[in-house]
Amino acid sequence: YTWVNEHFADTKNLTKLGKDVRKRLEKIWKNAKGNGGQLTALGARQHRGIARRMYQNFPQLFTNDAHLTAHSSTVNRCKVSMENFVDELKLLSNTQHLTPITREEDMAWIAYTSPEEKALENSTNVPLTISPDRFIKALFIDASKIKEPAKLLMEIHTIASDMQDVELNVSLYDIFTDEEQMAVYELNNRRMTLQNGDEIENNGIAARCAISLWNRIEADADAAIARGGVGADLRFGHDTNLYRLLTLMGVDTKGKPMDVLLPMAANLQMIFYRNAQGKVLVQFLHNEQPAHMKDLGCLVEGFYDWELVKQHVADRMHYYEHLRQLCALNTMVG
Repeated sequence: YTWVNEHFADTKNLTKLGKDVRKRLEKIWKNAKGNGGQLTALGARQHRGIARRMYQNFPQLFTNDAHLTAHSSTVNRCKVSMENFVDELKLLSNTQHLTPITREEDMAWIAYTSPEEKALENSTNVPLTISPDRFIKALFIDASKIKEPAKLLMEIHTIASDMQDVELNVSLYDIFTDEEQMAVYELNNRRMTLQNGDEIENNGIAARCAISLWNRIEADADAAIARGGVGADLRFGHDTNLYRLLTLMGVDTKGKPMDVLLPMAANLQMIFYRNAQGKVLVQFLHNEQPAHMKDLGCLVEGFYDWELVKQHVADRMHYYEHLRQLCALNTMVG
């Protein structure tokens, strides 16, 4: 926000529209200052809504004798998301024994980002496919004073899109053309996909980041199966970690934009069942809609054999490790 606001400090260089935008940005900054990274009231309501629907869909899981756990990233908005979710469950069910946990040691699996992933993020450069000239000239009298026009367009667009989350009665979308908005949208989709999706360009780096998270999920699920009874293991992390998990698992995400894959409060639910023959089946709900695993057949429509799922993910982990070794060899040859 401060970097954007600095461009509007010289009021003599602002057009009539620029001065109007300056006033809007001042109102936005007043609301944002000191709240960076915090959960908004809307975010809290969203998590309570997911908890409520989960309870309505699976009330038999949330009983007094259910085995329940909840872990969150140490980032405050994740912790507060978990607390709202758990509080809503407690209001609806007899699960007062569910204690939310936030601890640094869990970050190794709940929100792991490898050094190679960080390097990938730093090196990913997706250009804006539209000129920022019209946008800058609409706001500033002397456009030559703006040193990074494309960056300013994208940062103001980020602020504009954030307004849906903070529920301020302010909009900035009117200062963009449809073509400019689409260009930023496509850039953001491409960048997130390259950094976190199932793309050959990232050499499996994103998928390998999710291995520790998958190992934790698999271990917790197997422990629950062995223990018997009912329960739930709840985890509250970040959008990029969820995307990398979907990539590692082989959930079909091809061609889906980020507002479908990773809307606010994006989530993956894995629901386990035991059939009459004693076989454990698992159903995947991505943002509460059925999700499909690539290259893995269903035992029954929408339900997968848990043992086959584990083998499927193990095979993918082996492939991504093989890819890592190939990339290392190629680097050495080069």
